[in-house]
Amino acid sequence: MKCEQLGFKNYEKFINEIMDTTHTIITKKKYINEKELEELIQKIIR
Repeated sequence: MKCEQLGFKNYEKFINEIMDTTHTIITKKKYINEKELEELIQKIIR
């Protein structure tokens, strides 16, 4: 099912944002605190 059919708007922007955030966490920090994880999850489910 396509994102448009599921009602996700601007999904490409959000996917890119999530990928950038995840990449930063993995490559630079090597860890994530609880607040950052919560923010990332909120971006995913919005």
